[in-house]
Amino acid sequence: MSALQIVEPTKRGLSPEAKQRAREMFFKGVPNDVLEVIWSWADRYGLDVFAGHITALPFKDKKASDKAGQAVYNYVPYVTRDGALHHAMQSGLLVSFQAIPGVQMSTGREYCEVFVYRRDTNIPTRMTLFMDEWKPKDGALDWDKNAMWKNKPSMMLQKTAIRQAVLQAIPLTVPVLSYDTTYFETVMNVAQIAQIEQPEITQPSPVVQIEAPMYPASQLLEMVDDPTPEPETPAVDPEVLEKARVDVAILGEHALGADGWQARKSPLIRGIKPGASTLDDLGLEELARLTATLTALKMTGNGKTRL
Repeated sequence: MSALQIVEPTKRGLSPEAKQRAREMFFKGVPNDVLEVIWSWADRYGLDVFAGHITALPFKDKKASDKAGQAVYNYVPYVTRDGALHHAMQSGLLVSFQAIPGVQMSTGREYCEVFVYRRDTNIPTRMTLFMDEWKPKDGALDWDKNAMWKNKPSMMLQKTAIRQAVLQAIPLTVPVLSYDTTYFETVMNVAQIAQIEQPEITQPSPVVQIEAPMYPASQLLEMVDDPTPEPETPAVDPEVLEKARVDVAILGEHALGADGWQARKSPLIRGIKPGASTLDDLGLEELARLTATLTALKMTGNGKTRL
C-alpha cells in the first residue's frame, strides 16, 4: 500500500422507497429536478439525507409570487454543517475545530470566530463571521420552515461559521484518504525537510601530481639534515655519584642485612638496568630508583629490620 491512497466514498444509492420516504419527511414541495441534484450530491460525497447532511433551502421568488398571486419559492441544494463535518472527518484530514463567539467592542457587532486544524499543517484555517452579514433579512427565507435564525440567531451564526470554515479548510473536492498514518508522517517529514536549508556540497579540488626528481640514497641523506638536535647528557660530579653509591650500599645492608644485601645486590641492580652487575654500572638516576626500591623493602618488612 502506498503512503497516500485515494478511496472513493462509499456510494450508497437510495432506493426508490428511501427517496420517497425522504421526500415526504424532508423535501415536501421540492421540485423533482432539485431532488435529482440532491440525490447525486449525496452519492458523490457520501452524504446521508436522513442524517441532515444535505437539504434544500427555499428562497422566495418575488416576481413569480407577484405574478402568480401567491408565494413561489426556488429551492437550492445546500450541504449543511453536519454534511461538511462528515466529509471532513471521512477525508482523514480533520483534527479538530474551535468556535469562539464574541462581540466587537468598538462596533458592538456580534461575531463568531472558528479555527479548523488539519493533520498535514501546523497553521489552522481561521474565519470570522458577523451576525449582521449572515442573519437572513425578512422575506429572504421562509420563516415558517426556517425559524431558527429568528429564535436562536447566535446558535445559527455559530453553525454557519463552522460550516464555512470547514468547507474552506477541507473542501468537498478534497478526496477521501485511506486510513494510513504513514501518509501524515510522510507529509510532515517532507515539509520539515523542505524548510531546512540544505548545505551546498562542494567538490574537492583535484590532487595535482608533482613529478619530483630522483636522487640516490647517499645523495639524499647529504641533502637532508636532521633538524632535531640530540640531547646532551649533563655532566655528573664524581663525588656526588660516589656518595650516592655508598648511601645505597648502607641502605641495602639496613634493609636486607649484610648477607642478604650481598646475595640480592646483583639481581636488584639488573632489575634497575639490564646487563649491570655492580653499583659502578649505575648512573645517578638509576641509583635513585634503587634507593626507592630498597626503602620500600625496608618499610614493608621484607628486609631484616623495620622502621
